[in-house]
Parts: sequence; C-alpha cells; structure tokens
Amino acid sequence: MNRPPSYNTRWLFPLLVSISLIVAANTPFAQSSSPRTTLSPPPSVELTYYIRLKYAAMSIGGHSSIVWKNQGNRYTIQTSAYANLLGKMLDTTSSGHRDAYFLLPERFKEKRRRKEETQTNFDYARNTLTLSEKQKTLPLEKGLQDRASVVWQLVSMARAAPERFRAGNSLRIPVINRSRIDTWEIRVVGSETLVTPLGNLETIHLEKRAAKGKNVEIWLTPDHDWYPAQLIITDEKDNYRLEQVIRKITPVTTP
Repeated sequence: MNRPPSYNTRWLFPLLVSISLIVAANTPFAQSSSPRTTLSPPPSVELTYYIRLKYAAMSIGGHSSIVWKNQGNRYTIQTSAYANLLGKMLDTTSSGHRDAYFLLPERFKEKRRRKEETQTNFDYARNTLTLSEKQKTLPLEKGLQDRASVVWQLVSMARAAPERFRAGNSLRIPVINRSRIDTWEIRVVGSETLVTPLGNLETIHLEKRAAKGKNVEIWLTPDHDWYPAQLIITDEKDNYRLEQVIRKITPVTTP
C-alpha cells in the first residue's frame, strides 16, 4: 500500500533528504586510490529553485532556497522549502568549519512540518556524534558530512580539481542521516546541457544510486562556481519523484 502524500513531503528538499543505505563508510573519504583533494569553497550565494513533487497521480509545485556563506575557515548553509497549498515544509541549518580537505560540520538543525526540531552535533574533541532525534551517540570520523554539507563538499572539491569530475569517475562520501552513517557512492555521469529559467547551462551530472531504489542526481555548473543547478530524487518503491531546478543565483556579501 502506498503511503499518503503527507508522509513523502519530508523529501521536499533534496539536499537534505535522508537516504537509507545499509553500508557504513570504512574511510572518511575515498576516490579510487587518488590523493585527497584540497578544497576551494565557492563564494557566498543565495540560490533559489522551482520544485516539483510527483507522487503517484499527484503533482505538487513549490520553491526552495539555499543560502551558502563562506566566511574564512567557517561556513553556514541555510535552507528552506515551500509547497503550494501546504506552506513551509522544511528549515535546516548546517554550520561548521573546514580544513584543507573537508567541510567539518559542527551542528546540523532540521525543522520539518509538524515535527519538532532535531539536531546533530559533531564533537571533534571527543570524536563523538550526537543525534537528538534518536537520543544516541556514534563515533565521529573526520570527513563525515551532514545532509546539507555533502553537496557543498562536492562543489568545493570540483572547484579545486575539476579533472576528478570526468565521466566514469566515482567517489565515496560518508553522510549521517537521522539514525546512522551511510556511504554515498557517487558516479560522474558526464557533461550535459541543462535547460533552466536562467537559460541553457553546461553542467556535470552526478548520480547516487541505491539498491533500494532511492536515488539522488545532482547537476553542477562549472561556469557558475559549480553551484548545484538541478537535483532530482526518485523513490522507485514509493513511486515518487522530486525535481529542483535553479531559477536565480544571487551573490551574498559576508564580513
């Protein structure tokens, strides 16, 4: 039996979706046997998107935004998503610092519609990870990303070493979801021209596929600091698809 649409609205912002993989990461970050890539985080920006959720015979539109702030060795990512007729569906904040190779989240907060706010806290001094929703603590490995920072880790890597994002290459990134650490296996599909409200954009298509049919696709734009221009999430089992397409890129001034 299909779940009612209200259950699936938690997927209304794909950068923050919980992907239920089974295999935990064995290393903080790996791409074949190549050395780690020094990061080049992009300039601060506000990105706004059109969204479309298709579930069975239902189709819901809306909009979302990401505010990325790059402030020296610190960052914040603020996101929100709205659905037509339903209103605000999601608010999240990821904040932390970075070293030469990784974004290092310190706190990830998420507020979903009709749900209490949850937090994930990263304690690098004690090497522990605390999840408020599940009231549990896990070991913390350097390089672990939250559901917002993982995309900006990719963006920062691509700006530093675009040659690593050629068709056929793959990456593995550990990501904390609501209860455990999953491994995102990301494959570089290749170059694609994307039709958007901003015009035709040249993009690099990335894809994460899971055995359970919950897949994530990301299109990065090399000509626009590698910002994410489109994201698509599909869940084959529950028969729904979420599309998010860029409609505006606005530079943000930070101190």
